[in-house]
Amino acid sequence: MIHQLLEGIADNLFNSDPYYQMGGDMVRVGGLTYTIDPAARIGHRISQLEISGKPLVRRKSTGGPGWASVNPQPENCRTFGTWCQNI
Repeated sequence: MIHQLLEGIADNLFNSDPYYQMGGDMVRVGGLTYTIDPAARIGHRISQLEISGKPLVRRKSTGGPGWASVNPQPENCRTFGTWCQNI
């Protein structure tokens, strides 16, 4: 899912058809690194996904804190704000 999300955002930015370029913001992430090739076709722009230096395993659930979630926040989920309060 993370790969698909990043690919969708990259397509909004780098689509070869200017009518499909809607702008956007590559998701701000902590501990996630990736390589992006803006000239590649959709679905092939994002590669070498790693979380904390380890390759991201597709089909494995991975969680982490965030501050600008696009989904409703589940109960008992630590966000960046609550994490900062506990420092």
